[in-house]
Amino acid sequence: MVTKDVPPLPQWPESPIARVPRERPKLIGYLTHPLGPKDDIGEMIRRQDNISNAVDWFRFLVEVTPWAIDAPWLGYLIAIDEEAWKKRALMDQQAILRRCDFVIACGHTVERGLRGHMRGDVEHARNRHIPVVDCAELGRSPPYERSGIDWHGWLVRHASAPLDPLA
Repeated sequence: MVTKDVPPLPQWPESPIARVPRERPKLIGYLTHPLGPKDDIGEMIRRQDNISNAVDWFRFLVEVTPWAIDAPWLGYLIAIDEEAWKKRALMDQQAILRRCDFVIACGHTVERGLRGHMRGDVEHARNRHIPVVDCAELGRSPPYERSGIDWHGWLVRHASAPLDPLA
């Protein structure tokens, strides 16, 4: 039997992820925000404003907290026909919500109350004893203009139940 020299296996470059230091697991917050109906042109304009505000809230939360922020409904709005896939989208979003550590309710006011999918998100969380961080008093848009505030601490203090102390 003749033995051939076998070339060494190729060396793959190290993944940048492999160099990331292992830290404690991140908390995952599920962002819910009102969208509103789309029955007429006025409602559609308000809905577009709400979507824009939701994106602003997402950015704000990423900037001021160490948490991973998830808003799966934004992807569904962008990628699929909302009416045709509404049932599937709601089921998927609730499955994702159940895997999150808490819900962050932004962009609504107490006087108007929770409506639509936002009400469903908050009720789904509460029924499963998932803490809810209520940002109603902050208004429709993130409070970028208020400087000098520890927003991460504020959010933790406004949770309906204690968040993981390692957050």
